[in-house]
Amino acid sequence: KAHRAGISHRGLADHVFRVHVTAGGARQLWVLGWEAGDVASSDLARRVDQAQLLTVTALLAGVERAIAVAVDVLPAEDLRAVGSLLQSPAMPGRTREQLRAQRGQTDLLAELRQALVERFPQAEVEPQQLARVSARTVISALLTAVALMIVLTSFNLSEVTEALKASRWYWALASFGFGLVGVLGAALILIAFAPVKIGLGKAWVSQLAAGYVAVSVPAGIGTAGLNLRFLAKRGVAGTLATATAALIQVSQITMTVLTLVALTLATGSNQSAGFRVSPTILIVAAVLAGIIGVLFTIPQPRAWILGKILPTLRQTWPRLVELVSNPGRLVLGLGGNLLMLLGYALAFSAALWAFGRDLPFASSSIAYLIGNSAGSAAPTPGGMGAIEAAELAALGAAGINAGVAASVVVVFRVATFWIRIPLGWLAYRWLERHNDL
Repeated sequence: KAHRAGISHRGLADHVFRVHVTAGGARQLWVLGWEAGDVASSDLARRVDQAQLLTVTALLAGVERAIAVAVDVLPAEDLRAVGSLLQSPAMPGRTREQLRAQRGQTDLLAELRQALVERFPQAEVEPQQLARVSARTVISALLTAVALMIVLTSFNLSEVTEALKASRWYWALASFGFGLVGVLGAALILIAFAPVKIGLGKAWVSQLAAGYVAVSVPAGIGTAGLNLRFLAKRGVAGTLATATAALIQVSQITMTVLTLVALTLATGSNQSAGFRVSPTILIVAAVLAGIIGVLFTIPQPRAWILGKILPTLRQTWPRLVELVSNPGRLVLGLGGNLLMLLGYALAFSAALWAFGRDLPFASSSIAYLIGNSAGSAAPTPGGMGAIEAAELAALGAAGINAGVAASVVVVFRVATFWIRIPLGWLAYRWLERHNDL
């Protein structure tokens, strides 16, 4: 009844239920603890309620009876979707304690997911990415704030204002258009690497939707999570979808590094002379290289680093072997990567042209790749602050005035990141309505 009224509870543990016996012997169920609930709640919030109710029923009455009751009272479509939310972060604190207390005997959530699959073979049981507010979330928010403060205090506002007044707005529009070309490249990568057939239109819309997801998670993670969900909705098994999403990420990183190296070699000494590498940058690079070398000589850090890298390689290797046996898909994937890099490099150059700055394309591409790669490594949502600071530094090294460089970065990020958030939201909602997410 609450769900039909658009209300979710968000805390369905055993202690919120009470049975009242009236004077005539009738039994009435009361559900308490609505103070943490939501009105006008989302579908996700209501599915979380269903997952919590299924879990607490299984704790009290067993998995078999819980599934039987759920099948009687819930639509099959809801039950097929609830399996991915049967995980500890989705449960209230009391239920998590009860699950931990019985963990030595059985993994109740795993049993529930298995029972759902047996009853509904098409049920989605690959856990969605859920997390409660944690120290990592707080640190990420603080890093975002610090990075934005660094960006905002690193240039003269009057210089930026003057540069914006003198800008050529049509190149700013071109920067936005070139960014959409980059989205097309990302769509081609998804089509090439996906184990199922995906139309170009839906693939492009899905990558546009990633612009909305990216605002809440570190750079790259949002796109990977969205690709994973998009593939799962097409019936791709969880492990295969994860391997595909990982392969897309690895291919993009690899192509970025190779393109950066190729451009650096191609520019030669004349064009690269425009980049003034200060002794400080060289010292920092040497120190970082030394730290990495020392870490690999110590068993514990080496084991931790390899533990992060090797699982990804094990996931992606079978998919890579399969792609190598299909040259057409491999060429399409490599072409998509190059088109994506070219689109964003042109968008960055167009932002430069908007302010009358005409760096050689290879040099501006290097500035973009260095700035974007360095900034994307920061654990801030969408790389906010970190990418801007890194691109400012790269343009400064190329000899661009600080005020103009700040204006260029602002136009580029607005055209390829900020303006895409509302567009991404529209794309995300469209995919949800068509049951693609």
